[in-house]
Amino acid sequence: MWKDSNEFNSQENEESKYGLSSHLLSDNTTTFLKEVWNLWDEQFWSNFLLKQGYDQIYFNGISARNKKCFKPFNSKILEHGKSFKNTIGQYIEIGSSNSKSKLPFGRITDIGKILTKYEKIKDNEEENKKQIILLHESFVTRIGIVDERIQSFCQSKYSASDDEEICFFNIFKKTGIYLPKKQENNNSIDLNSSNFQKDQIGLNLKKWLKESAPKLDFLLIHLGIIEKLEGGSDVEKIRASINNIQKFNHSLNIILISGRGKPHNLPGETRFLNYSQVANYTSDGLSKFMLTDLCQSARKTDI
Repeated sequence: MWKDSNEFNSQENEESKYGLSSHLLSDNTTTFLKEVWNLWDEQFWSNFLLKQGYDQIYFNGISARNKKCFKPFNSKILEHGKSFKNTIGQYIEIGSSNSKSKLPFGRITDIGKILTKYEKIKDNEEENKKQIILLHESFVTRIGIVDERIQSFCQSKYSASDDEEICFFNIFKKTGIYLPKKQENNNSIDLNSSNFQKDQIGLNLKKWLKESAPKLDFLLIHLGIIEKLEGGSDVEKIRASINNIQKFNHSLNIILISGRGKPHNLPGETRFLNYSQVANYTSDGLSKFMLTDLCQSARKTDI
């Protein structure tokens, strides 16, 4: 995800590619996997964090790397949403028992034990490189969701452990998950509407997609929304709609979702997930870590 194919083909990476292939030829898969994760780690830090202006990740105040820091990316687990209002400028995990148990530390739900485990993993990065990278990657990955069911869910509120009620829309945004609001600045983007011409819902949604796409790594969009947006279920109309969104961000991974099983009108080159899979880590029990992993695992339907 963080590695541009043209960059990987540059001359400076010839040595890395040769090293990787030599491990495979010698049947040394353990060393091969270790080198792959080393490459992934290197590209994660240089291609994403540094380009975004960050040079460090902090997880509940713990440094991910023992280096001098100028601009950290601050991430935090809250105990059942406690002190949400004090997390300005921070990435958060809401810290429900469900979300904590999904983190890469086994089924630990106590925040103190999670952080202790994180410190031990961090101090032994070579052995646990994959877990560290996947965790950090979930912090910074930006996911857009255009689905009427999840949009409706986000209107509801979460009761935090300090009696604060937090709109799920705001929680999702703090975790790096973005959705269009039903009503914003007198513009309606009510995805439940059966008529996208009414109140210019279709035009407002297209504007939201144009503005949001450049900021996203993944976009999950309900096939039914595309059909309403284009006024039909023809495969070519769906393909054209996806291509139009892709123009706003050529590296954006667009994933269609549907609750109808695998629809017959999916363009073969399109990535697909069943709605129930997405709901598992959003409306049924928010876990940004698992949602990121799910997005990474989505495959094209013609493979």
